[in-house]
Amino acid sequence: MRKLLSVVLAAAGILASASASASLIGSSISQCSNTVFSGSVTTDLNACDSGTAQAAPVSAVVGNAVEFTVGSNRLFDFGADTLTISYSPPIGSSSPDLLIFHSIALPITSVSLITGNPLAVTWDFLSDRLAVLVSAPEEGGVVTLQINTRNEQVPVPGVLGLMSIGLAGLLAARRRRV
Repeated sequence: MRKLLSVVLAAAGILASASASASLIGSSISQCSNTVFSGSVTTDLNACDSGTAQAAPVSAVVGNAVEFTVGSNRLFDFGADTLTISYSPPIGSSSPDLLIFHSIALPITSVSLITGNPLAVTWDFLSDRLAVLVSAPEEGGVVTLQINTRNEQVPVPGVLGLMSIGLAGLLAARRRRV
């Protein structure tokens, strides 16, 4: 009985400590842009200007394809936990591009650069927004940002069931001793 109890408790502990990693894949993200922006990077949606060349589409589901483009040579591709920005000359403008990605389902906790930065990209974020400012678009190149999110998943019912069985086993073993 003790061996069975130990096995059940160990399995419950392993399953309880395991958690699924947060991923942006399958989530919907919206964006707005200003392709002649002047100023510092901002998450303020009022900084977007519909009178400038716009990224398309307005919203997309993160998957295997590039989610947003400005023309055919400015690409914004989200992965499970990354944003890859690719610019291919000629851009046609040396004005900085501001893109604000918003309505992000998973809360953003941090963003960091994981490649070189030939486009002089700066960024800012709130829980549900990520703003990127491409300050040197005419240079061309690729920049990748790591996006860390908080996983707010509820424990799986199977884990709760195993934990309940383990606690019941502990109580049964304790009653036998008394």
